[in-house]
Amino acid sequence: MLYKLPIILGVLNKNRISISELYMKISMEFDNINEFIDALDCLFALGKIQYDEEREELINVI
Repeated sequence: MLYKLPIILGVLNKNRISISELYMKISMEFDNINEFIDALDCLFALGKIQYDEEREELINVI
């Protein structure tokens, strides 16, 4: 699953995007939504992405 982290980062690439929009763009790259959520959890834990609660968007912080 770790090899799928760059897929998410590639879409974010300094852009802001909602979680649902992100999933719609890359859902075919993941076996299921649980795998997608696990990948997001890893990126949060690594400090690579943040969630803007006010705008309800993910942010790439690399």
